Amino acid sequence: MRPGRKRRAHIRSDDPKAPQKLARLIEQMRQRYRTMKAANRIRKKGGDSLARRLIAQGVPRAEAERVARDGYDQGAIRSLATQIAQLKRRRAEILRNRAVKFVRREFVPGVYYYEDPDAMRLGFESDEPMSSEICAHLATRGFKYAASAGRWQRLLNGNGRKAAKLARVFITRRMG
Repeated sequence: MRPGRKRRAHIRSDDPKAPQKLARLIEQMRQRYRTMKAANRIRKKGGDSLARRLIAQGVPRAEAERVARDGYDQGAIRSLATQIAQLKRRRAEILRNRAVKFVRREFVPGVYYYEDPDAMRLGFESDEPMSSEICAHLATRGFKYAASAGRWQRLLNGNGRKAAKLARVFITRRMG
C-alpha cells in the first residue's frame, strides 16, 4: 500500500448495517468512477483547466496535476467498475440471505440443519455427539464448532449453502 493512502475498512456480512455501508461505499466508488471518466474525456478534448476542475471536486492537488498531464489509466477505471459490480452482487446476496426466516430441519434422526439469517450463520446440530469422521468432514467443508452454540456453523452465503449440501449428503450416507 502506498504511503498516505487510507485502507478501506472491511465490511463484515454479519454486521447489521452491512447493506447500508455497502450502498454508501458503492455510491462513493461510482462518484470516483464518474470523475475518472469525465477527467479522461476532458483531457482528450484538450481541456486546459482539468486540474482546477478536479481540485474543485475534491481530488488532491498532486493527483489532479498528474491526471491533467497523463490521464487516468484505463485499467484502473475498468478495475473500479469491476469492484463496483462485485460490491453490488455482495449487497444483493446479503439482502437475499436476510430475507430468509430461521430454518431448522431434521434430515436424519437426531441431526438438524439450520439457517439463522439474524446471525448470518448456517450449520448442523445434533442430539448426540457426532462421530469424529463426520466432524472431520465438516471441518474440511469450512464449518467450525461453536462450543457456545453447541453446533457446527459457518457464514450464511452461497458457498456456505453449497458446503452444507455436500455435508448433508455425507452425513446422510454415514448415519442414514
